[in-house]
Amino acid sequence: MLGLVWGVWHVPLEGPAGFVVPMVLVFFYTVLWNRTRSVLLCILLHASFTPAQHQLILMARGRAYTAVLDAPDWAILGTYLVAVLILIAVTRGRLGKTRSPVVADVPLPAAA
Repeated sequence: MLGLVWGVWHVPLEGPAGFVVPMVLVFFYTVLWNRTRSVLLCILLHASFTPAQHQLILMARGRAYTAVLDAPDWAILGTYLVAVLILIAVTRGRLGKTRSPVVADVPLPAAA
């Protein structure tokens, strides 16, 4: 749900790619949040993704790429998708969430 809202939020700034990329990156933020509970680290992660992605796109666009979704956009998205699949495999789909302790079913004493 968060990725969907976040994607809609980015459409006015980023166009169509602004919808898809946040929905993919939300997996990284989820793992980071589940492991650390640190908003600061999530902010720093965002501060690293955004400038790096924009720099790659600007460098590529200087080489005659002009379409809204061109080769550099697809390469970045493909890299993110592969990284997310690896992340899901490594965390076995739990995305950093720790397992809650299992409480055995113990019968309650009968009421007197």
